[in-house]
Amino acid sequence: MNKYLSEKWLQLKKEPKSELTFSEKLEFGLEVLIYAGTISFIFLIIYFLYQLFLVFWIDTMNISIKSVLYDYPVLYTIYNHSNQILILIYLFVLIIVIFWIVRKNRTTRRLASIRKYISRMAQGDYQLRIPDQEMGDYQNLSQDVNTLMDSINQAFLQRNESEKSKDELINNISHDIRTPLTSIMGYLNLIQDKKDLTDEQLKEYIDLVYAKCQNLKGLLDDLFVYTSSQDSTARMDFQFIPLNFFLEQIQADFDYQAQKLGIDLQIDVNPSDLEVLIDPEKIVRVLNNLITNAFKYGKGARYIRIQAKKISNQEYESLVKRESLHALDKGQPSFWLEMEVANDGQLLDEKELEKIFERSYRSDKSRNSKEPGSGLGLAIVRNIIRLHKGDVHAFVHDKELVFRILIPQYRSRSSIENKLTE
Repeated sequence: MNKYLSEKWLQLKKEPKSELTFSEKLEFGLEVLIYAGTISFIFLIIYFLYQLFLVFWIDTMNISIKSVLYDYPVLYTIYNHSNQILILIYLFVLIIVIFWIVRKNRTTRRLASIRKYISRMAQGDYQLRIPDQEMGDYQNLSQDVNTLMDSINQAFLQRNESEKSKDELINNISHDIRTPLTSIMGYLNLIQDKKDLTDEQLKEYIDLVYAKCQNLKGLLDDLFVYTSSQDSTARMDFQFIPLNFFLEQIQADFDYQAQKLGIDLQIDVNPSDLEVLIDPEKIVRVLNNLITNAFKYGKGARYIRIQAKKISNQEYESLVKRESLHALDKGQPSFWLEMEVANDGQLLDEKELEKIFERSYRSDKSRNSKEPGSGLGLAIVRNIIRLHKGDVHAFVHDKELVFRILIPQYRSRSSIENKLTE
């Protein structure tokens, strides 16, 4: 409680004071006196001219004003109370002018207060906010300034998070690169120092060095793809692709490795003639990462199933509601592409299903595996799908680990490109 009160007191001390200083009060008082004196002087001149007019009328015309106005009751009454009426007019004008001065002064003080707040913000006090309830007509202006500062604060937080993320990425990748690089240098030193190596031993060492270089190249490739896929302005080459043929090509690329591991790689597209608007090169990378991930960590898997289908906007909304997914606000696409990559191998715990998409995260089971990896594969998958304005998530269903991809589909390349700029 004491800490909270101390923080509030420090915050109040830091806020610019809105009370009038002595010089400002003196300036305000002089302004009121000058305006009041000017009005009084003008009133005295008007009163003097009025009295002069009455004297001139009586002396020159030799007529009594009362006798002339006697037949006009209203004018007669005004004439009898002319002095009082002039005084009331004087007081009314004086009050109006003083009210205008006070209002103008209050407006000036509010603008000066806003300027002081903005000045403090410009000096780096980004947590400071203008108390808009006290700003009267300038409440909207104060709220706009506060909103702007919130946006600036958010931008700074994102920048700091980005810098922190980059530092962590560099540290992690440096560690991952150092391991194979150390092995490569060790084997090369061994080859250089030992002159009596047989051809068989030399070939073995060179093969090991080559394998380590391949691992190193994979790490660097992952790093490049991850950093480029993080950029929301990354260039996207959208094309209309016949999905069934596209997946058959990917199936053919992995067929040998799948047979070697005893895994049946299955594809299913509904409808079979489905055409989708995607960046094929990037989606190839997504599927490569998911299939490779299943090969590495889906221990005991008998099959990997890639299933794709066309779903309507209504079916998408039902899916979001049924499975409590985060709804994507993409206007009204023509339809949605739902693609699942599933395997019946080793499953993940529920708590790990969201974390696996984080950069450099490796589950307990994969961390204990001897398979090399950068930990960027699934982070790259998520980044690329988000570049398509879609989403990806993982879940366990019917003893399968399933990665579900949802991508909105539009009628033309220009439609999706417009969405990318929003």
